Amino acid sequence: RENPGRLRALAPEILRLDVSEALLTLKACGFADFGALDWLDLPDATAAARAEDLLRELGAADARGALTADGRAMAHYPLHPRYSRMLVEAGRLGCAYECALIAAAAQGRGLWLAEGKRPHGSDLRSDLAAVIEALEACASEDFEPYACQRAGLKHAAARETWRTAKRLAGSAAAGGAGALALASKCFLRAFPDRVAVRLSAHGGRYRLAGGKSAKLDPKSAAADAELICAGEALESPGRGGAELTLSFAAEVRE
Repeated sequence: RENPGRLRALAPEILRLDVSEALLTLKACGFADFGALDWLDLPDATAAARAEDLLRELGAADARGALTADGRAMAHYPLHPRYSRMLVEAGRLGCAYECALIAAAAQGRGLWLAEGKRPHGSDLRSDLAAVIEALEACASEDFEPYACQRAGLKHAAARETWRTAKRLAGSAAAGGAGALALASKCFLRAFPDRVAVRLSAHGGRYRLAGGKSAKLDPKSAAADAELICAGEALESPGRGGAELTLSFAAEVRE
């Protein structure tokens, strides 16, 4: 029987999801914007404008909306423009291997095994460093299930993430000392609007660059950092309205 509480059909995907990757692909194919093609469902005008703004902010498009050299390089990656921007920057700074691991880890969910603060051995307060170190620990043991368990990762998900990272990194080798700090700079270039400063130690409250208040996921390895950059920002209902939670974060220095 039909469930009266269920929608008869979902809205088309292009009307529900972030369209910035689709817009970057269109520009790389020689089309100025979504209006250059006939669509069964034209993307929402607000979402399209937001995508244009993001591509300009990331340096993928100029003020006229034309693709830049960085934008053409970004279009080679099958990723959201934020992560393709990070990888283009990583190629300049010599940390492509590290950023490929970060980008690959961000593509899926369910990589970590258990709840709780993420284990990491570096002195950086960074979920980026934590996931790189955990993946490398798994790879050093050929993703043996118990080795992955010790690292805190699900072995099948870790193996697939490693394969994705290798495809993204190409021939790039590990960057060596300082590469993790450089990777945080590339991450910052991809998420300039997700920089947040700590308001109080209690509750892990932060204020984002745009003025919004948010809390940092208590599982984050970046907990207690004064200044962070976050790769994920999730809105959920709260007692006083929408609650914004930041995660996949790294400490950055002014």
